[in-house]
Amino acid sequence: MTEAYEYFMVYELEDSGERIRLTATEEDFKENNGSNFLHPEQVLVIVKEDIRRIFIWKGAKSSVRKRFISSRVAGQLQEELVKNAAFHRCKIVSVDQGEEVDEFLNTFRFESMPVEEKLADMRYIRNIDREKMYDQGVIPDEGPKFVKIEQKPKEHIAPALQELEKEKVVPLPKGSREKTKKAAP
Repeated sequence: MTEAYEYFMVYELEDSGERIRLTATEEDFKENNGSNFLHPEQVLVIVKEDIRRIFIWKGAKSSVRKRFISSRVAGQLQEELVKNAAFHRCKIVSVDQGEEVDEFLNTFRFESMPVEEKLADMRYIRNIDREKMYDQGVIPDEGPKFVKIEQKPKEHIAPALQELEKEKVVPLPKGSREKTKKAAP
């Protein structure tokens, strides 16, 4: 199987670990802040050879399995590109929706994508506990759960206050004097 490699490629990752190449130019990908391609249920592997990067974009509602196997698939893709297409070895960068790294945002001139729902933290029920639940007539819910994310407004801190925080300088209360040590005679 010979595949035509390009300096910009986008692959969608399936639960099986199979990658499917999407037909997209970099300009198509950049349109609408990437919303034509970047969906919360997906994991995409994005190759940008001219800056020697492979980005793994993980949607907030993507399955744990896809997230887990994405780095292995990206590594295999990199090896394939080096061997078959004489590409440079690329740095693999993981990008989570809503917590995108600046490098990813700057590369494609994107703004961070808001996360409205994400997969809930899973609580796994051991088989012995599951059997007890069935005996008691309780049927455990096994489907994936999504939780709403409350958007908190970002707190703006004035640059002067940021400098004070860095230096750990605390202003003295009004009316107090600064105490200084006197040098020993």
